[in-house]
Amino acid sequence: MSTTIVEPVNVQTSHVSINRNEVIAALRQRNIPFEDWGKVEASKPLDKLIESLEKGEIKWDYNNPLDSTLHITAAVIHICHSVDDIEYELRERHRDFKNGYRDYRREWDGSISEKIGTGETERGIAMWGLAKKLGQSEPEFTDPNNYSLLKLRNEKKEPRPTKSYPPLEVIYDCRIFRCCIVQEKIFRAEYVFVDPLKTTYFGWLKLMNNCKI
Repeated sequence: MSTTIVEPVNVQTSHVSINRNEVIAALRQRNIPFEDWGKVEASKPLDKLIESLEKGEIKWDYNNPLDSTLHITAAVIHICHSVDDIEYELRERHRDFKNGYRDYRREWDGSISEKIGTGETERGIAMWGLAKKLGQSEPEFTDPNNYSLLKLRNEKKEPRPTKSYPPLEVIYDCRIFRCCIVQEKIFRAEYVFVDPLKTTYFGWLKLMNNCKI
């Protein structure tokens, strides 16, 4: 089942000017094999990097030859649901890419995440991410009255290799949210999200000792 995703009214995207040739020159200067992006493992094609730079979802001083680190501000949402006093969190089970690669994101701490671009609000993007990622399986996830959404904290991660654009590194500046299902009708044992690059499968993980996020 599919649904039309409408952006929340407080999300306004503005674009910055990015010179594609300069980005390519910067990648070549760093001996980055960008021609293979989108063809191997969980990498994304160069056009996705250009698009994210234009939207301000990714920031990179590519004209600085010493800078090989991407910076991403993201809304990270922990989606929780209680059944008979046992708490569960929604997690990605795996992602199947169009190039045939299957990725198990066991190291990812959170249910879903969305990059925050220039002019976008963190809460608006969190709501939009819930509607986009889960709305294909359950259209009622487009209605924020069906869940509660609470911001917990900001959290900055140490630099790490990025699977999307290897071998560049990325620093995440995360806005951590907790989402709890309050209407049983939007609960499903599995959610599936399909985009042009991959299919993502979500399932529930039992939280040991009802640990807090």
